[in-house]
Amino acid sequence: MSPEIRAVLDEPRALFVTKSASRSRVHRRVFMDYVGVKRYDAQGRAVGEFRILGLFTSTAYTRSTRSIPFVRRKIDAVLARAGFSPAGHSGKALLNTLETYPRDELFQLDQETLYRFAMTILQLEERPRVRVLVHRDRYDRFVSALVYMPGNRADSRVIGAIGEFLAARFKGSISTQTPFVPEGPLVRIHFVIRRSKEPVGDVDRAALEYGVGAIVRTWSDALSETLALAYDAVRAKALFERYSNAFSPGYRHRYMPSGSGRRHPHHREPHLAASAERGIPRAPGCRRTDRPQGLELQPADPAVGTGADP
Repeated sequence: MSPEIRAVLDEPRALFVTKSASRSRVHRRVFMDYVGVKRYDAQGRAVGEFRILGLFTSTAYTRSTRSIPFVRRKIDAVLARAGFSPAGHSGKALLNTLETYPRDELFQLDQETLYRFAMTILQLEERPRVRVLVHRDRYDRFVSALVYMPGNRADSRVIGAIGEFLAARFKGSISTQTPFVPEGPLVRIHFVIRRSKEPVGDVDRAALEYGVGAIVRTWSDALSETLALAYDAVRAKALFERYSNAFSPGYRHRYMPSGSGRRHPHHREPHLAASAERGIPRAPGCRRTDRPQGLELQPADPAVGTGADP
């Protein structure tokens, strides 16, 4: 008996739902739903399971969660634990989060994980940012990843790159990717990754979010962050507004803003002006090895203004 199956039998729950590794041959060519009901001996020990394979009907995905007993009990437990008033803003927002949660995930997640994920999503209303919520199925055959990212960055190239990043990290291939556009600045992409048999240990969520953030992050984002580290808020904002669109695509492709965020003590007046060393433009925030003065950039530099390859 594999460790995964042994762990399932040791769980106190008698009923669980997951996905089979086999695709349906009729109706929809998707991985079948797997309903397991444990079998117990006379002493109350789990000794096996009744296994039901097939596809949930479409109404399991379109009906309210309140009308599906197995899901409703999880929802009620999460709402009760959160302690929000059902008539209040937070209570209504949490209920909406759960109603719009990927339905397969509602069937598969345990109450504890669902609570943690739902509260994390709820916090994104107040502070939108990149989030990656990962759930691995009990037999380690699939990985589900909910990726929240800025809607204005969610083009096919970025979504494809995020999928490739997640597939590589979990040593698998993308099975499905499903977008969802809620109200607000963020979109949700639900990736399902079919795992290979190659083992993968625990994956740090912060590392995943850093990787996704690097894919989503633009040159302008990097410039804004670098200026914010180097100058006071007012000056950084003024410089960003002046120079954020001043550099050509060729320049941006070759040089990324970066730096330590420290100004030289003799650099009294922050400024961006012409930057060149032997005719080669410098990236914003680059440190010079020959002179310790502040970085200088100028949109009028011919190599920058014309789009010539620097």
